[in-house]
Amino acid sequence: MQEVSMSAGVPQTNRPAGTDFKQQRLSAWQPVLTPFCVISTFVGIAAVLIPLGIMLLTTSLGVIEFVQRYDTSCHGLTCDVNVRLEKDMKAPVYFYYQVENFYQNHRRYMKSRSDAQLAGGSVDSPSDIADCDPMITDDDGNLLNPCGLVARSYFNDTFALTTMKGARINISEDNIAWASDVAHKFKSVNQVPAPDINTTNQHFMVWMRASPMSTFRKLWGRIDTDLRADTYILKVNNSWDVTTFKGTKSVVFSTTSFLGGRNPFLGIAYLVVGFAYLFLAIGFFVKWKGFGRVLGQLKDMASKPFEMVRPKAQVELIQTRLPMDFDGVGMVDAASPPAVGTGLGDQNASNNTKEKKVEKQSMLDDDVMRSDNFTL
Repeated sequence: MQEVSMSAGVPQTNRPAGTDFKQQRLSAWQPVLTPFCVISTFVGIAAVLIPLGIMLLTTSLGVIEFVQRYDTSCHGLTCDVNVRLEKDMKAPVYFYYQVENFYQNHRRYMKSRSDAQLAGGSVDSPSDIADCDPMITDDDGNLLNPCGLVARSYFNDTFALTTMKGARINISEDNIAWASDVAHKFKSVNQVPAPDINTTNQHFMVWMRASPMSTFRKLWGRIDTDLRADTYILKVNNSWDVTTFKGTKSVVFSTTSFLGGRNPFLGIAYLVVGFAYLFLAIGFFVKWKGFGRVLGQLKDMASKPFEMVRPKAQVELIQTRLPMDFDGVGMVDAASPPAVGTGLGDQNASNNTKEKKVEKQSMLDDDVMRSDNFTL
């Protein structure tokens, strides 16, 4: 029962407006999921994903990458590491440092920073940089600039690359940070206290973007000349300690593609899903053609809205239960003799025969309807 209320003497109801949208009379379409429709859809998806996966995987595998661990070779503040490149690398070659077992994604670590201070704001008291806890002041009680765990753990190793003959190969350190970081997020103009770390250094900006994984790479520079397959000398200023957290340090030389660095996951994922759809389509096709049943046709339902098809085995079962002659549509009682004459007795016999036919037909239909093996 709909609610009726009175407002200024005019009855108000909760019935929605009589539009097609509010009364849910809009035209609608629902697909009929026939075997042909489903199989065609699965084959179409596979036809898109498999070639795309092959293309993505081939592109990713075409990226040349070389990783060299150096923390085990450096035992002092400076060291030389021999780097052997197995393949020629076309410019630009991106130079990364890689750290393992360092959890930049720890919640306390990520929150321990002051974006206002990094953007050039002055700090007058520890309360102004409370977010940097526990790295707010130094051992002497002086305010830190920059403060926080992220800034104070800044990766400060430096690198220089030369050939075996001593010729220096330039590693450009410009334009390695995000343009928005350079333009807006990191400034240190007339700050109080003065920063003891150059926060406008792009290496620092790159470090301040925390990684979600414990093993990560960060861009250190870019080599704008081709590197031939050869042995090079990497001169390392080894200042960043990894022994305290049982980590490792490596350098990475890598070319790129339009997808970025070497990462075959996306191509493999597309191939796995594409072949899964293809195998399902093949399985459905075999099931449909080899073990399928007769489906109802929508075009026939207008003239025959409910036509029951009795399986042969079902008919035979019913015939064994009912002693009758059955032709699939009507039935004749074999035990009832044909009516003779035109008298009242003959008429009663005819009526009895019809009643028996109707009764047996009803029993037959009940048995058929109780079975699940029928098709509309």
